[in-house]
Amino acid sequence: IHARVEELLTAYNDAISYIAEKTAVDPSNNVREILAGDTVFRNLRIQMRGIAAGSVGSVVPGNPSLLSQIGITVAADGKLTLSNTAAFDAMMAGGVQKVADLFNSTSGIATRMKSLMEGFVNSGGQMDASKTGVDGQITSITSRVKRLEEQGNKKVERYRDEFVRLQNT
Repeated sequence: IHARVEELLTAYNDAISYIAEKTAVDPSNNVREILAGDTVFRNLRIQMRGIAAGSVGSVVPGNPSLLSQIGITVAADGKLTLSNTAAFDAMMAGGVQKVADLFNSTSGIATRMKSLMEGFVNSGGQMDASKTGVDGQITSITSRVKRLEEQGNKKVERYRDEFVRLQNT
């Protein structure tokens, strides 16, 4: 169980770091990463942090309902750390099912994370909706660029004609 919990924490932290990195804006030069301002990814990060920090109501009474009760803390950047191995080991000594319940019960942390991710990446999920929106924006921008190029070409042609006319007078 200890190794599985560490795997979950690593996967969670990797996802939180990736989303934070790709949605960042560098305040020194206002360079925006590719997903900066994308509410879908910002909301995903918020929901992930909410699940990690929230209480699990479906645990058996007496079992831990918060990660902090098994020695896992949430850092300011949202990353999770098994910072109190003594608390974790004590909880494990009281029965592996207590810890498993926190993660795998009906509204357990792993259960809710899996559901969140499935709703995000499955066909027709938030990722598809985001892609459709971005594709629409690209199409719109491409059309606008084409229109502006055509307008620019017409102006160039008009100025050439005017220049030729002025040269001939």
